[in-house]
Amino acid sequence: MTDRGTVTVTWDETHRFAELTFDGVVLESEADVAWLRQELVGHYESFERPFDALICLDGLRLDREAVRAFGEMRADLTNTYFNSSRRYGGGRVVQTAVLTSSVLYDAGRDMFSSRDDAIRDLLESRA
Repeated sequence: MTDRGTVTVTWDETHRFAELTFDGVVLESEADVAWLRQELVGHYESFERPFDALICLDGLRLDREAVRAFGEMRADLTNTYFNSSRRYGGGRVVQTAVLTSSVLYDAGRDMFSSRDDAIRDLLESRA
């Protein structure tokens, strides 16, 4: 079995959102996407639904063979678990996959240039 990297999901009690980060996560196939789905669901099930999420896309790499499956999985989990979500960081392929799946599957599309901008927007949306 190959090392697929680490997915971390923490709860920010002060701002009341889940924060998701990736470290060395490489998705090369549908099997890798299935692994990621299982990892995320394991974390998400510990939170009361729906919840807000902040997602750092740095540390995630997506190969072309996994883009479609990633988009479908991302949309399903976004629509199942999140009240709202904000994303930042990530390479061009990951950002394109996120934006494409947001259109194809009506999933969250809010992308920001920094964590601070993403948090600011999330908090302002609650006001």
